Parts: sequence; structure tokens; C-alpha cells
Amino acid sequence: MEIKQMKYFVEVVKNGGMTQASEHLYIAQSTISKNIKSIEDEFSITLFDRRKKHIILTDIGQIFYD
Repeated sequence: MEIKQMKYFVEVVKNGGMTQASEHLYIAQSTISKNIKSIEDEFSITLFDRRKKHIILTDIGQIFYD
């Protein structure tokens, strides 16, 4: 995992979504999505519940954030 991936994750949590985080960071939303997915794949975890229109942290995601 890289520092930028952690930064992206924190920005998603703070901004309430990947689109909002991408606007705040001035990068493409797909870049954030790919980096979050990379973290999830590396640790075999799911950080966000993406089933609804808005993403929310999973229990594991909350622990990871804390």
C-alpha cells in the first residue's frame, strides 16, 4: 500500500464519496476507485458498501479509517 492510496481513502471518507473526493483532490474519479480497489485486493477486505447510491464504510472500513 502506498501513502497516496491512504490519502485517497481518507478523502473519500471525509467527502462522503469518490466523486466528491476526486473533485477535492483534482484527480479523476477512476483513479481514486482503482486505488481503493487496490487496497481492498491487497488486504482481501471490503472498505465501502457500494450497493446504494452513496457509499458507506463497512465495519472493517471504519476500523481501517480509525
